[in-house]
Amino acid sequence: MKKVFLILISVCLTSTLSAQWLGTNPVYFTSGNVGIGTTSPNGLLDVRGNIKLGDVKDSYLGVNTINNYIPYTNTYHSILNSGNSLYFNIDANGNDTNRAFIFASDRNGESNGTELMRISESGNVGIGTNDPREKLDVRGNIYMGGLNRRIYLGNYSGTTFGLAFSSTYPDYGIFYTEGAIDHVSISPNGNSTNGVLNVRGDGKVGIGTNAPDNTLHIEGDLLLDVFGNSGHERGIYFREGFSTANKYNVSILAYDHNGGGSSPDGLSINGVDGVSFSTGSNTRNERMRVAQNGNVGIGTTSPTEKLEVNGTIRSKKVKVDANGWPDYVFASSYGLRTLGELESYIKENKHLPEVPSAKEVETNGLDLGDMDATLLRKVEELTLYLIQESKEKDDLKKENKELKETLQDVLERLEKLEKK
Repeated sequence: MKKVFLILISVCLTSTLSAQWLGTNPVYFTSGNVGIGTTSPNGLLDVRGNIKLGDVKDSYLGVNTINNYIPYTNTYHSILNSGNSLYFNIDANGNDTNRAFIFASDRNGESNGTELMRISESGNVGIGTNDPREKLDVRGNIYMGGLNRRIYLGNYSGTTFGLAFSSTYPDYGIFYTEGAIDHVSISPNGNSTNGVLNVRGDGKVGIGTNAPDNTLHIEGDLLLDVFGNSGHERGIYFREGFSTANKYNVSILAYDHNGGGSSPDGLSINGVDGVSFSTGSNTRNERMRVAQNGNVGIGTTSPTEKLEVNGTIRSKKVKVDANGWPDYVFASSYGLRTLGELESYIKENKHLPEVPSAKEVETNGLDLGDMDATLLRKVEELTLYLIQESKEKDDLKKENKELKETLQDVLERLEKLEKK
């Protein structure tokens, strides 16, 4: 490069002495142009030959040379370094099929070497391809090293942009859509604005919908696979904000109820404070509750028994397990009250013995099992009273018959006496 500057300075110093150099002198000056290697320079500086930069072997910039050059023709420009196998190609006239900015591993570029990268005439950049279809077309893997590396995507002319995974269907991929609430969607169905998975800017996630109403909104069926998970439970766990000690506190699980060690075959709903069931279109109306202590309430939120129903029950059959069924009433040792004693008790208490009063029933309710046994005992006692009354009636009938017979005999005797 120093030689070039020295030559140019020499040209300037001698320009006033002569209009041009002739003969074997390689530097010429004519009409304001400087020619090196040519007597007819076509520009301010016209070099016909190699320009050597530094002392490295084969390090040249050249014009119309074979090796290590910047060749110029009507079809292309190129920069070549054969030692490093680097090849640049820029088409000049726009008519050649290779009009592009090409990086190759051989001076022959696409013919005998391997093209590494190309900037096409349309401005598309291709790495690993000589036919880039988009602004950046990479045929191969992309590695991003270091910390906090990102890919930034922007769309200044539209509302949707993202990553497409198919050249045939460009709307298959991950897309960002601007709107009142921006959202990111994953679309395998060719719809970049309404994918199967949508994450909105307000934190709501929709599966099957692009307008989720809650933190997770699923339109469609939900399958939790528990097959082949022997000895374990799978399901939905609801973490309590104040405790993470027990994941079962609030959960809906597929559960192994039979204890056989097979895959879960039952459903377990657990709530540490209880489980409630509700209905209602716009409001939550609780209909049934399983309390923390296991009591079940229907129509009540505070059941005090294993089953408490605030309302009417209709059933075709009710089976009650009871002990002490009152067959003992018919034992000879049973102390049956006399009717007089029973009458006195009723007059004093206004209800049958062993039967709860109306006030007691209102306060404590009614035990159906005990009540059925008590009523049966009263029926059996009544049966004994009836039997006793029947016997007394039969005795009275017998006595009455005997009295009638005796009276008839007396009347017959009186009649005989009167006839005498």
